[in-house]
Amino acid sequence: MRREMTALMVAMALLMGCAGCGGSAASGEAATFTGPYAADFQNVYESTEHALIRDIVKDSTITDAEFEEFKKQYEDCMSSHGLTWSYDVESGEQIAGNADNPNPEKSDVDAASEQCQTQTGYMDIMPLYQSVNKNPDKLSDDALTQLTIDCLVRHEYLEPGMTVPEYRNLLQDHDAYTERFGQYLDWEQNPEDYRYFYDCEADPVHAE
Repeated sequence: MRREMTALMVAMALLMGCAGCGGSAASGEAATFTGPYAADFQNVYESTEHALIRDIVKDSTITDAEFEEFKKQYEDCMSSHGLTWSYDVESGEQIAGNADNPNPEKSDVDAASEQCQTQTGYMDIMPLYQSVNKNPDKLSDDALTQLTIDCLVRHEYLEPGMTVPEYRNLLQDHDAYTERFGQYLDWEQNPEDYRYFYDCEADPVHAE
């Protein structure tokens, strides 16, 4: 009986050792989350069902090569539905038909997008990628608004001295906003000012 118990204990030790070996391989892939978006990366890592997404975010960065790999998956999925899809930070997302399907129905585009987003983990990675690129230091809304004001002042679209609350009130008053900035909102009449004005408001972190 003692010999049988000893054998059983040895077997259990071996099993535990093997389990430990498996765990050490996984721990070798341990994710580390640092920087302003650490919590966001960790949330995606722990909630996503997609191995590629988990591998991308595990080091709190999304490299160009990693994002291109994700994009290729999404492009291929949309292509399988007769659609062409492209994305870049400046122009955003573009969806169109292909040679065999030049005028896709909106319902078909919506259905394909929903399926491909689920299949690739689009909503796990895309909002995070956009946020990190647009606001890499994760500045507060007040800080971003102040950068917008500074940019508009720098280009002489706005007089110095306007506060963040004053600017937000202006944004909510369509008539006052149009009266103050209307001349910069016409791309055909004033393309250069339109571009600078748009950049100040859309991407104040990177605006010239």
